[in-house]
Amino acid sequence: MTEFVLIDVHDGRVGNEQDTTGFGHTGKDTGYICGFIMRILVILPRIPYPPRDGGAIVMFETVRELTKAGHDVDVFVLNTSRHRQPPGVVADICSHVVSVDIDTEITAPGALKNLFMPRRVSSDGGTIPLSYWLERFVSDAALGRLFDLLDERGPYDVIQCESLFTAWYGLAIRRAGRAWSDTPVVLRAHNVEHRIMERLAGERRLSVMERRYRRHLAERTKRFEMEAVRALSGVAAISPDDAAWFRSVAPGTVVDVVMPGIMMPPDDTLDAIEVEPFTLCILSSMEWAPNVEGAIWFIERVMPSIVERLPQAVLHVAGRNPGADILALHDGRHVVVHGEIDDALVFRRSKAVSVVPLFSGSGVRIKIIESMAAGVALVTTSVGAEGLPVVNGGQVVIADDIGSFADACVDLLVNGEHARAMGERGRAFAKAEFSWDRRVKDLVGLYRAVISPAGG
Repeated sequence: MTEFVLIDVHDGRVGNEQDTTGFGHTGKDTGYICGFIMRILVILPRIPYPPRDGGAIVMFETVRELTKAGHDVDVFVLNTSRHRQPPGVVADICSHVVSVDIDTEITAPGALKNLFMPRRVSSDGGTIPLSYWLERFVSDAALGRLFDLLDERGPYDVIQCESLFTAWYGLAIRRAGRAWSDTPVVLRAHNVEHRIMERLAGERRLSVMERRYRRHLAERTKRFEMEAVRALSGVAAISPDDAAWFRSVAPGTVVDVVMPGIMMPPDDTLDAIEVEPFTLCILSSMEWAPNVEGAIWFIERVMPSIVERLPQAVLHVAGRNPGADILALHDGRHVVVHGEIDDALVFRRSKAVSVVPLFSGSGVRIKIIESMAAGVALVTTSVGAEGLPVVNGGQVVIADDIGSFADACVDLLVNGEHARAMGERGRAFAKAEFSWDRRVKDLVGLYRAVISPAGG
């Protein structure tokens, strides 16, 4: 059964002054944007609370900072079975919340049905089958409640679909033929999603059938991704690399790079956290396959080389819902698996080196920005650093094979001054490049471009 929850935080109409914007609303300078506010509907694929993993952080902080900037933000959220939370946890960061419970669990019958009888999306060339990865987030009941919300609280100046997992709803809005169907719809793309499956399909520890199925998911996801980008009004890409792909497949769509922001921890907070010598950490959601793949590679292939040279070295692994494959690698001596932790900053800052061993994925890794913001020396791969304007050996060390990754970790563990200097450079970089006021201005600039393409 589908359950609807509605929370009205206030009257949802911020600013009653005379409209001077041309968008139907007006507002005051709040420190971010001067001269106007917008009515924005954000469609979320999950309740982003607690904001600990990268996706949740981006979604939670985006809504909060848009509201903080004076904009009138309503939230429509798919309250998934895996990340179910009371919708009130996001009530304070927006004007109005509508939450719809939805079951997104992966099941063998569901995957089999999708393989032969997938949901399909109309396109100029006929119809496109949805991949099972995306179809799990499709709900006719949720769509009906979304249409009700648009009838009740519209019009909005712009609608934002947060990630490809909500883009189906954006397409449905644009193609519904209703009074609000002309509202510009922006895709906030956290990744180029099909690339993740393409890269995971090459994972050697998977069986031949698993690799074939992931290639199948990648192909269907790519077809829908291309259709969504072409049909919607704009794309907020999270990195220049991602933006380049979106522009290549949809030259008529407005595409801008809107990187995530970061909340910078104060200097005195960092100074109060003692660093444990010869410690490394991996801090990431253990529900996401690329994180699991990278953690296993590091523990099984790189960590033995580090321990051989530094027997006192200890790796601490933390993150939401580690599976049996990660838990089995805990030995209590050189590898300690903690599961989900309460204070990510203390955990990360107390370790001498942060490692982000990624070989799959797209977009920008929030955990890398957070490590730099915490002033922690960092080793990652080329895929991990993808989309970030960092310099190898400057703010981070980039290494893609077992030997060079182990060498970089040993060097930073042994040479404390080198590690501290890298941490300071990374922190200065994060502070300069990832402030939220800058990112909100970027996002609102994209909104204005899709609302008034001619710049009027």
